[in-house]
Amino acid sequence: MSRISRLVSGVGVLLVLLGAAGTPAEANAIYSVARVVPNPTLGIVAGELVTDGTLGVLDSANVVDWNLTVVGVLGSETLLGPASGPNSFIVTFGDSLTATPDGLYFDFGVVGFMWITNSGFPELGSSWCLENHIGLCNIDSGETIVSKSVDNFALRTGMHKVATLKSTAVDVPEPGSVLLVAGGLLGFAGRRRRTLC
Repeated sequence: MSRISRLVSGVGVLLVLLGAAGTPAEANAIYSVARVVPNPTLGIVAGELVTDGTLGVLDSANVVDWNLTVVGVLGSETLLGPASGPNSFIVTFGDSLTATPDGLYFDFGVVGFMWITNSGFPELGSSWCLENHIGLCNIDSGETIVSKSVDNFALRTGMHKVATLKSTAVDVPEPGSVLLVAGGLLGFAGRRRRTLC
């Protein structure tokens, strides 16, 4: 193998490595939530919910963060996910929660639920619950918003858009990784230059 072909081969390998180091990870999807339920008073949940970018049926692991304010007759509380300073958790069951390119949908025709809460009990604390035929949040099929232990609910049927896609956030390679690859390239280039001379 000639020096030129070895050099071209080495440069090709380095470009592949550089491309791999510079490839961003999957993009998170950020969804806007603005939900209102009317009974017995007015219950509101508003804010953002973040997924790992997966399209199709979602489970708890796909929902990576949230910042949701729950408002009711006794006041409001903010539910925060793992990246926002966790004070609440999410539980999902079944194939009801689905992500599409334009939003998050919940199918009230399929047995399942999604529950974000700061309490381990449906009637305590604050929460947002979507369910069908589970009985978790004091309603057979529908949406429950609990603020400071006061339940507000609405019967729901069929497919409902529960959040709208706001943006996607692409992870950028860490500066340390880029510097490490750049340093390796400089070292390799210096070594190749001495070998060729």
